Amino acid sequence: MGKQEVTEELGVKKNPIWKIPPAMIFIENPNVREYYDPEKKAILKASIKENGVLLPVRVRKVQGEDRYALTHGFTRMECVWELVEEGCEILYVKAESVIINEEEELIQHLTLNSGEPLTKYEISKLLVKLKGYGWSNKTMSQKTGYPETIISQLLSFQQNASNNVKESVAKGEIDMAPAMSMVKEHKTVEKQNEVLQKGKEQAAKTGKKKVTGKQVLSKRLSQWDKYTQVMEIIDGDKNAYRGNMDLVNIEKFFFLLNDGKSTPEEILKKYLAK
Repeated sequence: MGKQEVTEELGVKKNPIWKIPPAMIFIENPNVREYYDPEKKAILKASIKENGVLLPVRVRKVQGEDRYALTHGFTRMECVWELVEEGCEILYVKAESVIINEEEELIQHLTLNSGEPLTKYEISKLLVKLKGYGWSNKTMSQKTGYPETIISQLLSFQQNASNNVKESVAKGEIDMAPAMSMVKEHKTVEKQNEVLQKGKEQAAKTGKKKVTGKQVLSKRLSQWDKYTQVMEIIDGDKNAYRGNMDLVNIEKFFFLLNDGKSTPEEILKKYLAK
Protein backbone atom coordinates (compact mmCIF):
# COMPACT_ATOMS: atom_id res chain seq x y z
CA MET A 1 0.00 0.00 0.00
CA GLY A 2 3.07 2.24 0.31
CA LYS A 3 3.51 4.97 2.87
CA GLN A 4 0.56 5.35 5.19
CA GLU A 5 -0.74 8.87 5.47
CA VAL A 6 -3.84 10.65 6.61
CA THR A 7 -5.45 13.13 4.25
CA GLU A 8 -8.18 15.65 5.00
CA GLU A 9 -11.31 15.93 2.92
CA LEU A 10 -11.88 19.33 1.36
CA GLY A 11 -14.78 21.61 2.17
CA VAL A 12 -15.35 20.42 5.73
CA LYS A 13 -14.64 23.03 8.39
CA LYS A 14 -16.44 22.08 11.58
CA ASN A 15 -15.41 18.45 12.15
CA PRO A 16 -12.92 17.50 9.41
CA ILE A 17 -13.47 14.21 7.62
CA TRP A 18 -10.17 12.37 7.36
CA LYS A 19 -9.07 9.54 5.11
CA ILE A 20 -7.35 7.17 7.52
CA PRO A 21 -5.71 3.79 6.71
CA PRO A 22 -7.55 1.00 8.59
CA ALA A 23 -4.32 -0.09 10.33
CA MET A 24 -4.07 3.30 12.07
CA ILE A 25 -7.48 2.92 13.76
CA PHE A 26 -7.74 0.85 16.94
CA ILE A 27 -10.27 0.05 19.67
CA GLU A 28 -9.44 1.62 23.02
CA ASN A 29 -12.78 1.10 24.79
CA PRO A 30 -14.77 -2.06 23.92
CA ASN A 31 -17.97 -1.74 21.95
CA VAL A 32 -21.07 -1.70 24.14
CA ARG A 33 -22.76 -3.95 21.56
CA GLU A 34 -22.06 -7.57 22.47
CA TYR A 35 -24.16 -9.15 19.72
CA TYR A 36 -24.87 -8.05 16.15
CA ASP A 37 -27.23 -9.93 13.85
CA PRO A 38 -25.02 -12.03 11.50
CA GLU A 39 -27.30 -11.47 8.50
CA LYS A 40 -27.28 -7.69 8.95
CA LYS A 41 -23.51 -7.74 9.37
CA ALA A 42 -23.08 -9.80 6.18
CA ILE A 43 -25.17 -7.24 4.24
CA LEU A 44 -23.13 -4.35 5.72
CA LYS A 45 -19.86 -6.11 4.91
CA ALA A 46 -20.90 -6.72 1.30
CA SER A 47 -21.88 -3.05 0.96
CA ILE A 48 -18.53 -1.87 2.35
CA LYS A 49 -16.68 -4.22 -0.01
CA GLU A 50 -18.57 -2.77 -2.97
CA ASN A 51 -18.84 0.90 -2.00
CA GLY A 52 -16.45 1.51 0.90
CA VAL A 53 -17.52 3.07 4.21
CA LEU A 54 -20.12 5.63 3.15
CA LEU A 55 -21.02 6.93 6.62
CA PRO A 56 -17.81 8.12 8.33
CA VAL A 57 -16.80 6.44 11.57
CA ARG A 58 -15.75 8.62 14.50
CA VAL A 59 -12.26 8.63 15.94
CA ARG A 60 -10.20 10.45 18.54
CA LYS A 61 -6.58 11.30 17.72
CA VAL A 62 -4.11 9.84 20.22
CA GLN A 63 -1.86 12.66 21.36
CA GLY A 64 1.73 12.25 20.17
CA GLU A 65 0.96 9.14 18.10
CA ASP A 66 -0.08 8.34 14.54
CA ARG A 67 -3.07 6.35 15.80
CA TYR A 68 -6.78 7.02 16.15
CA ALA A 69 -9.04 5.53 18.83
CA LEU A 70 -12.41 4.44 17.46
CA THR A 71 -15.40 5.99 19.25
CA HIS A 72 -18.31 5.23 16.87
CA GLY A 73 -18.71 2.78 14.02
CA PHE A 74 -17.43 -0.43 15.64
CA THR A 75 -19.34 -2.81 13.37
CA ARG A 76 -18.32 -0.90 10.24
CA MET A 77 -14.66 -1.06 11.27
CA GLU A 78 -14.93 -4.74 12.19
CA CYS A 79 -16.19 -5.40 8.65
CA VAL A 80 -13.32 -3.34 7.20
CA TRP A 81 -10.67 -5.23 9.19
CA GLU A 82 -12.19 -8.57 8.19
CA LEU A 83 -12.19 -7.55 4.51
CA VAL A 84 -8.55 -6.47 4.72
CA GLU A 85 -7.61 -9.84 6.24
CA GLU A 86 -9.46 -11.54 3.39
CA GLY A 87 -7.29 -9.69 0.87
CA CYS A 88 -9.63 -6.85 -0.05
CA GLU A 89 -7.68 -3.64 -0.72
CA ILE A 90 -9.09 -0.85 1.43
CA LEU A 91 -6.59 2.00 1.45
CA TYR A 92 -8.47 4.27 3.81
CA VAL A 93 -11.67 4.77 5.80
CA LYS A 94 -13.55 8.04 6.04
CA ALA A 95 -13.51 9.16 9.66
CA GLU A 96 -14.73 12.21 11.54
CA SER A 97 -12.11 13.41 14.00
CA VAL A 98 -13.52 14.63 17.32
CA ILE A 99 -11.93 15.92 20.50
CA ILE A 100 -13.96 14.59 23.43
CA ASN A 101 -13.40 12.75 26.71
CA GLU A 102 -14.82 9.32 27.56
CA GLU A 103 -17.88 10.70 29.35
CA GLU A 104 -18.82 12.72 26.27
CA GLU A 105 -18.24 9.61 24.14
CA LEU A 106 -20.76 7.68 26.25
CA ILE A 107 -23.36 10.44 25.93
CA GLN A 108 -22.88 10.47 22.16
CA HIS A 109 -23.44 6.72 22.04
CA LEU A 110 -26.74 7.28 23.84
CA THR A 111 -27.95 10.29 21.87
CA LEU A 112 -26.43 10.04 18.38
CA ASN A 113 -26.05 6.37 17.47
CA SER A 114 -25.81 6.79 13.71
CA GLY A 115 -25.81 3.03 13.12
CA GLU A 116 -28.11 0.25 14.38
CA PRO A 117 -30.27 1.60 17.26
CA LEU A 118 -29.04 0.65 20.73
CA THR A 119 -31.11 -1.89 22.62
CA LYS A 120 -32.34 -1.19 26.14
CA TYR A 121 -29.71 -3.65 27.38
CA GLU A 122 -26.90 -1.77 25.62
CA ILE A 123 -28.25 1.51 26.98
CA SER A 124 -28.20 0.04 30.50
CA LYS A 125 -24.50 -0.82 30.13
CA LEU A 126 -23.65 2.75 29.10
CA LEU A 127 -25.64 4.14 32.03
CA VAL A 128 -23.61 1.97 34.42
CA LYS A 129 -20.41 3.51 33.03
CA LEU A 130 -21.76 7.04 33.50
CA LYS A 131 -22.79 6.10 37.05
CA GLY A 132 -19.17 5.10 37.60
CA TYR A 133 -18.15 8.65 36.80
CA GLY A 134 -20.38 9.86 39.62
CA TRP A 135 -23.30 10.98 37.49
CA SER A 136 -26.68 11.14 39.23
CA ASN A 137 -29.82 9.70 37.65
CA LYS A 138 -31.14 13.26 37.29
CA THR A 139 -28.03 14.38 35.40
CA MET A 140 -28.17 11.36 33.11
CA SER A 141 -31.84 12.09 32.42
CA GLN A 142 -31.09 15.71 31.54
CA LYS A 143 -28.20 14.75 29.25
CA THR A 144 -29.86 11.82 27.47
CA GLY A 145 -33.58 12.60 27.55
CA TYR A 146 -34.41 9.26 29.20
CA PRO A 147 -36.86 9.52 32.15
CA GLU A 148 -35.30 9.01 35.58
CA THR A 149 -37.66 6.09 36.23
CA ILE A 150 -36.35 4.23 33.17
CA ILE A 151 -32.74 5.00 34.12
CA SER A 152 -33.34 3.67 37.62
CA GLN A 153 -34.89 0.46 36.28
CA LEU A 154 -32.06 -0.16 33.80
CA LEU A 155 -29.39 0.42 36.44
CA SER A 156 -31.20 -1.90 38.84
CA PHE A 157 -31.25 -4.61 36.19
CA GLN A 158 -27.51 -4.34 35.60
CA GLN A 159 -26.86 -4.47 39.33
CA ASN A 160 -29.12 -7.42 40.17
CA ALA A 161 -29.37 -9.64 37.07
CA SER A 162 -27.25 -12.76 36.78
CA ASN A 163 -24.61 -12.99 34.06
CA ASN A 164 -26.68 -15.70 32.36
CA VAL A 165 -29.71 -13.43 32.20
CA LYS A 166 -27.64 -10.54 30.83
CA GLU A 167 -26.07 -12.77 28.20
CA SER A 168 -29.48 -14.07 27.10
CA VAL A 169 -30.82 -10.52 26.78
CA ALA A 170 -27.73 -9.46 24.78
CA LYS A 171 -28.25 -12.39 22.38
CA GLY A 172 -31.95 -11.65 21.96
CA GLU A 173 -33.03 -14.90 23.63
CA ILE A 174 -35.34 -12.93 25.92
CA ASP A 175 -36.57 -9.33 25.68
CA MET A 176 -35.47 -6.75 28.22
CA ALA A 177 -38.96 -6.13 29.67
CA PRO A 178 -39.70 -9.70 30.84
CA ALA A 179 -36.07 -10.12 31.90
CA MET A 180 -36.30 -7.03 34.10
CA SER A 181 -39.56 -8.28 35.62
CA MET A 182 -38.03 -11.70 36.26
CA VAL A 183 -35.08 -10.12 38.05
CA LYS A 184 -37.48 -8.12 40.23
CA GLU A 185 -39.46 -11.27 41.03
CA HIS A 186 -36.46 -13.53 41.73
CA LYS A 187 -33.76 -11.86 43.79
CA THR A 188 -31.04 -14.54 43.75
CA VAL A 189 -28.93 -15.29 40.67
CA GLU A 190 -29.45 -19.01 41.25
CA LYS A 191 -33.24 -18.66 41.01
CA GLN A 192 -32.97 -16.35 38.00
CA ASN A 193 -30.80 -18.90 36.16
CA GLU A 194 -33.16 -21.74 37.09
CA VAL A 195 -36.26 -19.90 35.89
CA LEU A 196 -34.53 -18.75 32.70
CA GLN A 197 -33.38 -22.29 31.87
CA LYS A 198 -36.91 -23.64 32.36
CA GLY A 199 -38.20 -20.83 30.14
CA LYS A 200 -35.75 -21.77 27.39
CA GLU A 201 -36.83 -25.42 27.61
CA GLN A 202 -40.50 -24.45 27.37
CA ALA A 203 -39.78 -22.17 24.40
CA ALA A 204 -37.85 -24.97 22.65
CA LYS A 205 -40.80 -27.35 23.06
CA THR A 206 -43.01 -24.91 21.15
CA GLY A 207 -40.38 -24.43 18.46
CA LYS A 208 -39.50 -20.91 19.57
CA LYS A 209 -36.05 -19.47 20.12
CA LYS A 210 -37.16 -16.53 22.26
CA VAL A 211 -38.37 -16.87 25.85
CA THR A 212 -41.59 -15.00 26.66
CA GLY A 213 -42.78 -13.36 29.86
CA LYS A 214 -45.35 -16.14 30.38
CA GLN A 215 -42.52 -18.68 30.56
CA VAL A 216 -40.48 -16.90 33.24
CA LEU A 217 -43.00 -14.94 35.32
CA SER A 218 -45.47 -16.26 37.87
CA LYS A 219 -47.48 -13.03 37.56
CA ARG A 220 -48.73 -11.11 34.55
CA LEU A 221 -46.53 -8.33 33.23
CA SER A 222 -47.44 -5.10 34.96
CA GLN A 223 -48.90 -2.34 32.82
CA TRP A 224 -45.61 -0.45 33.08
CA ASP A 225 -43.57 -3.50 32.07
CA LYS A 226 -45.89 -4.12 29.13
CA TYR A 227 -45.60 -0.49 28.06
CA THR A 228 -41.79 -0.81 28.22
CA GLN A 229 -42.01 -3.88 25.99
CA VAL A 230 -44.19 -2.00 23.49
CA MET A 231 -41.55 0.71 23.28
CA GLU A 232 -38.87 -1.96 22.76
CA ILE A 233 -40.80 -3.24 19.76
CA ILE A 234 -40.98 0.27 18.35
CA ASP A 235 -37.27 0.85 18.96
CA GLY A 236 -36.45 -2.46 17.29
CA ASP A 237 -38.35 -1.63 14.10
CA LYS A 238 -38.58 2.13 13.82
CA ASN A 239 -38.99 2.04 10.05
CA ALA A 240 -42.20 0.01 10.41
CA TYR A 241 -43.79 2.33 12.96
CA ARG A 242 -42.30 5.77 12.34
CA GLY A 243 -44.91 8.05 10.82
CA ASN A 244 -47.74 5.72 11.82
CA MET A 245 -48.01 6.77 15.41
CA ASP A 246 -47.53 9.72 17.69
CA LEU A 247 -44.93 8.54 20.20
CA VAL A 248 -45.87 11.33 22.59
CA ASN A 249 -49.45 10.08 22.90
CA ILE A 250 -48.85 6.33 22.86
CA GLU A 251 -48.16 6.28 26.61
CA LYS A 252 -51.50 7.91 27.36
CA PHE A 253 -53.23 5.48 25.00
CA PHE A 254 -51.50 2.50 26.57
CA PHE A 255 -52.48 3.30 30.13
CA LEU A 256 -56.03 4.20 29.13
CA LEU A 257 -56.34 0.75 27.51
CA ASN A 258 -55.55 -0.90 30.85
CA ASP A 259 -57.18 -4.23 29.97
CA GLY A 260 -54.37 -6.37 31.36
CA LYS A 261 -54.86 -8.93 28.58
CA SER A 262 -53.49 -7.58 25.29
CA THR A 263 -49.99 -8.49 24.15
CA PRO A 264 -47.65 -5.65 23.12
CA GLU A 265 -48.19 -6.57 19.45
CA GLU A 266 -51.99 -6.43 19.89
CA ILE A 267 -51.70 -3.05 21.61
CA LEU A 268 -49.77 -1.69 18.63
CA LYS A 269 -52.36 -3.06 16.19
CA LYS A 270 -55.18 -1.42 18.18
CA TYR A 271 -53.30 1.85 18.23
CA LEU A 272 -52.55 1.81 14.50
CA ALA A 273 -56.20 0.99 13.76
CA LYS A 274 -57.41 4.12 15.52
